[in-house]
Amino acid sequence: MFSRHSTTILHSHNRLRDSTEAHRMADTTDVPSNTSDPLSQGSKPLGEEFIEIDDKVLDSLNISPRLLEEKEKRQAIWFRERLGLFQSAIEERVDFKKVKQLAFDGIPDHPGLRSVYWKILLGYLPTDKSAWSSFLVRNRKLYDDWVVELVVDPHEKQKKDDHPLNTSSDSSWNAFFKDNELLDEVDKDVKRTLPHLHFFNHDKNAGSTEHYEALKRILFIYAKLNPGIRYVQGMNEILGPIYYVYAMDATPMFQGHAEADAFFSFTSLMGEIRDNFCKSLDKSETGIAGNIMRLNNLLKDIDHELWEDFEEKKLNPQFYSFRWLTLLLSQEFDLPDVLRLWDSLFSDPRRFDFLLDVCSAMIVQVREQLLSGTFADNLKLLQNYHVADDNAGMQGILQRAKEIRDGLYVAPLPRPKADLRRFIGSPALSRPAERLYNSPTPSPYKDLLPPMALIKTPNVTRSVESSPVVTPHKEEERVNTITGGFLKPPRPFDASSSDEDEEPHSTISHPLAFR
Repeated sequence: MFSRHSTTILHSHNRLRDSTEAHRMADTTDVPSNTSDPLSQGSKPLGEEFIEIDDKVLDSLNISPRLLEEKEKRQAIWFRERLGLFQSAIEERVDFKKVKQLAFDGIPDHPGLRSVYWKILLGYLPTDKSAWSSFLVRNRKLYDDWVVELVVDPHEKQKKDDHPLNTSSDSSWNAFFKDNELLDEVDKDVKRTLPHLHFFNHDKNAGSTEHYEALKRILFIYAKLNPGIRYVQGMNEILGPIYYVYAMDATPMFQGHAEADAFFSFTSLMGEIRDNFCKSLDKSETGIAGNIMRLNNLLKDIDHELWEDFEEKKLNPQFYSFRWLTLLLSQEFDLPDVLRLWDSLFSDPRRFDFLLDVCSAMIVQVREQLLSGTFADNLKLLQNYHVADDNAGMQGILQRAKEIRDGLYVAPLPRPKADLRRFIGSPALSRPAERLYNSPTPSPYKDLLPPMALIKTPNVTRSVESSPVVTPHKEEERVNTITGGFLKPPRPFDASSSDEDEEPHSTISHPLAFR
């Protein structure tokens, strides 16, 4: 069984390079695309989405064909203009700043465009476009040399004293068996990579799955060149979408070289997120535990009520966010949404700080369900996250994440607690505030009130019985001073000025106003 891995990984390397075009056309239905509709070929910028209307609805509205043609023309013009911006950014010398700005709003699904943009964003291609050709030739040859050198075949050359039972460190047989243990581990995970895609599962010839073999070679070479981290389960899920995008590129400069190009792009990406896979750094600030803590603190800052609810229900963020952060959300969404998400993720200047913003946006998008759900309900919801159409899908999540990143997101007003609702409807609030101070039984809300010197007391004294009772339906009038979870104290009373002369002002701003 072990020898099968090394033999396959060498021979299929050459077969894949000779048949890339056939595999690229193996399945065009993996990512839905409608070439007749230009909008389906391009991601829409945040805040600039078009509303798609069902054909049956259009028929019922009796909209004239002329108006539909005008709509299609406007969409086609919009797409051509946007596509022109993307192409102009990489015409001669790459405008890296412009590339990032454009890609953040989504890269159009134009043939080869996402592939070249990802290569630039991940630091694989240089900004000098004239150097691309020689750069690619040199790196692809280097990768081919590594495949030949690092994949051990003990049958090719053997020392006289070398044999399969030799356990010395310089024994080619010993290295061969160790490599096959690694290959066997990688092989199990690779076969589970994007299993729903016909692209990976298509057998061009009986029993051959060459795209899976390419993934296995990339991960094996990476493990051999990085012995400090080697291979960790989950790396295959990071590599899968990158290889898929590159393999679907029919541009002559890149066609047939998806494996080598994906290897270098994957290596560059892992240079930024490798701490998430390093066990020795799990509990450090740069490791996965530190990132989970940062996500938890971010949620506390932007939506304290929801964070407090999680704390009360003992919903540890590690229960749901470990996979989110480690695999860059590649397991939470369908592939088209993952590609759209990674456009923004790779192009944001803060790169993986934006990943925390996206995770927070996912949580607050379903806050009402989370606040009303039990521990089990919430855990199931977050571990099996579903993009709701009523929240504009992935575009809605990215828009919310951008608001969080820019400090523009404001959480809804907190719900009144049960004891606070009872307090609001009690006769105590119908009396002057000093009743709460002078009462034999101290009020639990006394500390929330300002000093007596700041309270304007009416001159007319009324009994408790004659005081109007605030009924529950007046609750909204009493809680309208609650902002961001804090009670506003009354303004200081100045006897020299009347209420009509006073300028309205707020003594406490929303806690997010200074973010």
